[in-house]
Amino acid sequence: MSDIIWRGRRSLRSMVGYVTLLMAGFYLMWRFEKLLPERVTNFTYLVFALAVLELLRRIYNVRYTVTPTHIIQETGLLGLVYKIFTINFEDIRDIKVHQTLIGRIFNFGTVAVGTAAEGTEEIFFQGVKHPHAVAEIIKMQSSQQPVKSDE
Repeated sequence: MSDIIWRGRRSLRSMVGYVTLLMAGFYLMWRFEKLLPERVTNFTYLVFALAVLELLRRIYNVRYTVTPTHIIQETGLLGLVYKIFTINFEDIRDIKVHQTLIGRIFNFGTVAVGTAAEGTEEIFFQGVKHPHAVAEIIKMQSSQQPVKSDE
C-alpha cells in the first residue's frame, strides 16, 4: 500500500448544529422530566440515545485518504454497504473548497475534487478540519504527477 500523506474523517466541528440541538433537547428533557409521565420520559431517552448513535455514525462512517498517487473516499465503514471511490492525481482537473459562515468560524468545510471525465465533482471530503490545507495538499500532490499524454 502507498504511503499515506493525509487521512481524515468528518470533524465533530462540522456537526455543531446537530450537537447544539442534542444538548438543547437533553437540557429540556432533564428540566421537565418531572412534568412528563415515565413512559414519555423513557421514550425521550431512547430517542436521545439514537440521536447520539446517529451523530457517531455520521462522523465515523466515512474516511478520506490522500496518498502520493491518488485520493480515496471510503464510505460505509459502519454500514452494510462499503464503497471505495478513488481518483488518480493525473485525472484531477478541479479542486474546490466550500465553507458556510459557521464553517469559516469553526474552520471546517467540504473539499470537492473533480475530473475531466465527469462534468461535476466526484469526491467530496465533507466536514473536514482545515479544508484549505487539505485542498492545498491535494493540489501539491497533483502538480507533482507527470502530465498524461494522449499517445
